[in-house]
Amino acid sequence: MMRARLGAIVITASVLVGVTGWARETNNVQKVSITEQQNASVIVIHTRSTPTFNVFKLSNPPRIFIDISSVHNSELPGTMTVDNGVINRIGVVEFLSSGQTQTRVVVTLVRDVPYTVETRGTDILVKLSAIYRRSSVQALKTEMQSIKDKLSMAKSQAKQLRDQLGNAQKLAELEKLVKNEQERKSALENAAQKEEQRLKYLRASRKALEQQRATEKEIAQLKTKKYSAENEKTLTDLKQLATKKAGQSRALADLALKIRQEEKELRQKADLR
Repeated sequence: MMRARLGAIVITASVLVGVTGWARETNNVQKVSITEQQNASVIVIHTRSTPTFNVFKLSNPPRIFIDISSVHNSELPGTMTVDNGVINRIGVVEFLSSGQTQTRVVVTLVRDVPYTVETRGTDILVKLSAIYRRSSVQALKTEMQSIKDKLSMAKSQAKQLRDQLGNAQKLAELEKLVKNEQERKSALENAAQKEEQRLKYLRASRKALEQQRATEKEIAQLKTKKYSAENEKTLTDLKQLATKKAGQSRALADLALKIRQEEKELRQKADLR
């Protein structure tokens, strides 16, 4: 993922070299730059005219040498540090060989990787496999600065949001308080309604109980009377009172059942609220 993200990053590590004061028969290195592509790190050696060069490699540490013939530079660049997991640094030196001035570009590698060297117009391209590549120091610094800038912007936006939401939070707290008070009022009203119903049913139960006791008293009084042939009406009255008592007992049982059912419904409604 890191290599893909760096596919479009061009490391701004170009080394400019002076281009004036050359004899017509000599070439010169104008600059050395490096570009990160998706699958390769490409070193570009820019020269004034079509270059003649030799390439060889040494180990311990792994290094690639590009010797460019008939080149003279009035000013040589210093060492360029890359440190991208493939290339450690790039150096440019000048030396004499058989009486001719040559410029040597030394590419010091972090480890051995496949590479190719080719020309494109007046440029020499050294392409190294990016299999071990990681972000270069410069790319990391650029990315870190970008992250810092984004973080600073995010902090500023967060402060603005906090200022804007300050009143909204206070309003939300007041709305929550009002809602709690409304719920408390509703609960009290429900409790009062439930208590009123309970008292209503208690009064009805007490009245029915009083009627039952009065009936039982009348029956007891009738039972104490002497029965005679001419007093059959008293026996009839006793039977009627017994029937009335049975009916009142059933009514009382029905009323008690109704009271329990309504109390159960009230509890369910209270739980739902």
